Amino acid sequence: MVADGAPIETSPELVLLSNINKYGVEAVMGRTLGHNEILCMNTAEAIINAYNAKFSSKDWAKWAQDNPGSSVLLNESMMLAREYGWS
Repeated sequence: MVADGAPIETSPELVLLSNINKYGVEAVMGRTLGHNEILCMNTAEAIINAYNAKFSSKDWAKWAQDNPGSSVLLNESMMLAREYGWS
């Protein structure tokens, strides 16, 4: 479980993305990626980046004001995580 501000575990999508970046998609997947796979990995990366940026900020309200898109994405993701019992 992840509490607000706690370090988060790397999602399977981010591990996959890291391996693809390191070794190439053909070596990791044995095929090209589908559109939805790319969207899922990019979304997971954006959520993790927003989470890390917010919780490394000294002023969360200012961070949210300066990063409205990331703030909405993170808040909705955290709400869904709580709703589904993932946090």
